[in-house]
Amino acid sequence: MKAVLTFNGVEYPRTHNLGWLLDALKEQQLSLPPAADDLSILTPFGVLYRYDDAGLDNESDLSLDSAWALKRIKRVIVWATSQIEK
Repeated sequence: MKAVLTFNGVEYPRTHNLGWLLDALKEQQLSLPPAADDLSILTPFGVLYRYDDAGLDNESDLSLDSAWALKRIKRVIVWATSQIEK
């Protein structure tokens, strides 16, 4: 989503908040990725797996169906590539 925003000249703050990025796409009237409504669920995992000190007290409270997540992530990559190659 960041690639699509950048490609379209949209400036945005440093963020891993997928909901915020989706809102930015909507505000710019840009195409949304498939299953956009589901993507915000992944936001905590971007922070959890990127930063050792993510501030989460109990990582076991977060559960994720990895097959489900991977399917959505792949669809977002295909979508983003198609938006940039237009």
